[in-house]
Amino acid sequence: MNYFRAIILSNEISDRVYRLTFNIINYLPSNYNVWYIRRKCINKLNIDANEEINFLNKIIDGNEKVY
Repeated sequence: MNYFRAIILSNEISDRVYRLTFNIINYLPSNYNVWYIRRKCINKLNIDANEEINFLNKIIDGNEKVY
């Protein structure tokens, strides 16, 4: 999480940050800051929407209260 905090402070948006958000969300899906940074990465890096929807479906299946 310290690494993620450093990314927030540096305002870095990259493929590396996108992959880090994947790991953090799998560990702690209720962290809304991670979702926000992930959305910024998706918008800037033009990530495939179908790939993201598949990821979201997997997270939602295991965590119904994470909206």
